[in-house]
Amino acid sequence: MIQGKVYKGIEYIKISDLPLNEQLAIREWLTLDTTIKIQTEKELLTECVQYKDYKHWIENVYSKETTNETSFKSKTSVMNRFGLAIDN
Repeated sequence: MIQGKVYKGIEYIKISDLPLNEQLAIREWLTLDTTIKIQTEKELLTECVQYKDYKHWIENVYSKETTNETSFKSKTSVMNRFGLAIDN
């Protein structure tokens, strides 16, 4: 989980600051009304999310998806380069 940034009392994260796998996953979860834009003195920050929404997503959605994925991978067989199944 990354640290939030604060601008004029708004705690947020930029989606582009996340690792690529998290960027892709959070974009699938987000709705249009959850993303925000923040106009600073220097630039318009697009594709931002309030930190509270990001924290909720990481704790309640992403962590469960990652746990389920790991559990699934550990229960499946993997084909080695000779075409033989190896149980993990």
